Amino acid sequence: MATPSLYKFFKKTDPSRQELEFLPDPEGELSTKVPKSMVSSANEEVKTALMHSGRTKRSRGTYDKYTPQEKASIARQAIENGVTNTLRKYNENMQDRTLKESTIRTWVKAYKQELALKRCAGVAVTAPIAILESKRRGCPLLLDEDLDRHTQEYITELRRNGGVMNTDIVLAVAMGIVKRIDANLLEANGGHISISRDWAKGFLKRMGFVKRRANTKSNVSVEEFEKQKAQFN
Repeated sequence: MATPSLYKFFKKTDPSRQELEFLPDPEGELSTKVPKSMVSSANEEVKTALMHSGRTKRSRGTYDKYTPQEKASIARQAIENGVTNTLRKYNENMQDRTLKESTIRTWVKAYKQELALKRCAGVAVTAPIAILESKRRGCPLLLDEDLDRHTQEYITELRRNGGVMNTDIVLAVAMGIVKRIDANLLEANGGHISISRDWAKGFLKRMGFVKRRANTKSNVSVEEFEKQKAQFN
C-alpha cells in the first residue's frame, strides 16, 4: 500500500491576514509624524489590497530596503570578488533578504561612477566609498511634499513592523492618504493625480527599496503541519 504524501495535507497560511497585524497603529508613534486620520485611511486601503492579493494567483514580488552604506559595501565586495561570488555568499548568509544579480550590477556601476567622478575632480581616493546615495530624479513629485513625506513615513513604519513591501501596498498607501485629503484629486475622480504601478516602482526606488530575488518557499501553518504529521506516527 502506497504511503500518502504528507505534503498534500499542508495548508498554506493566508499571507493577507498575517500582514494585517503589521499595520501601523493610528494611535501609535507614527501619529507624531502622520495625522491619525491619514494612517487609518491608508490602513483601510492596505487591508483591501491585502485581501485582494490573498484571492489572486498572480505572484507579486516584494521589496527590501538597503541603506546607502550597505549598497556601497556590497558593490565594493562585488568589484573585489566578482558579482556571482558576492551574490552567492550574500544570499547564503541573508536568506530573509535575498538580492538579484542585476541589482548588484547596478550598484557596482554606481560605485565605479563615484570613483570616476572623484578622480576627474582631482580627489585622491585613499579609502573605499562608504555611501551610495540614490540618484534624485529631476521630475517633480506626483504628490506634494507633505503627502509624499507622509506616504514615506507610513511605508517605513509598515516595513519596520515586519510587513511585506510591494507596489500594490505603495499604491494602496498613497491612495488612502490622498483620499483622506480629497478623493477628487485622484484621476479616477476627475483630478490630476494618477497613481500608477510605474509611479509606485519609482517611489520604492527613491526610498531605497530593491526587488528581492524570487523563491519557491511557501508558508505552511505549524498547527496544520503538526496535526497532519500525527496521522503518520
